[in-house]
Amino acid sequence: MSGPVEMVESRRAHHRGLVLVVLVLVAADAVFALGYYRALTTPPPIYYVPGATAEGRALPDELPEESIRDFALTYLVAAHNFTPETLSRVREAVASRLAPDFVARSRRIYDELQEQARTLDLSVQLAPLDPPEASAVRHLGDGAYEVRVLALYRTYIRSSLSQEGRYEYRVGVRRASPSVANPYGLYVYDLARSRMEETP
Repeated sequence: MSGPVEMVESRRAHHRGLVLVVLVLVAADAVFALGYYRALTTPPPIYYVPGATAEGRALPDELPEESIRDFALTYLVAAHNFTPETLSRVREAVASRLAPDFVARSRRIYDELQEQARTLDLSVQLAPLDPPEASAVRHLGDGAYEVRVLALYRTYIRSSLSQEGRYEYRVGVRRASPSVANPYGLYVYDLARSRMEETP
């Protein structure tokens, strides 16, 4: 028969064993909870196919250069290809891609173009000279980018070629919150062009 001292020691050892098990379980729960929290708060990567021969991987907070480049090219081509009959529709289609501070400037440009289209029967055609991947994207900081595009710009008056030139376009693109009207989360905030020297 074990005496009272042995029984107390046995219970203390048993109690210590239970406390140790509880501490291990609490630590395991804490590790599990931390892992679960990280899994919930870390956005999963998005796998996308930007082209027929390329694949990519991006996180929601990252913005691939291809997305910025494609947005700028799509805007540039959409905004600079029109006839007198399609100009008002083009104007409406690109409006949702413009940053608020660029809308007023764009409105003045389109007002002038609409007047020329009406009086001169003006049509405009723009075609990028290089493949899309050749357009350079430069990160300017604070969610702003500049996309440089080389393009051939033609104007027609009454269906006859009036002017043709090669230009370098610089499209300013800025990140913003996506909206129903503009799900891209990108906006054009600046546009400039310079004529390229013709090579003999």
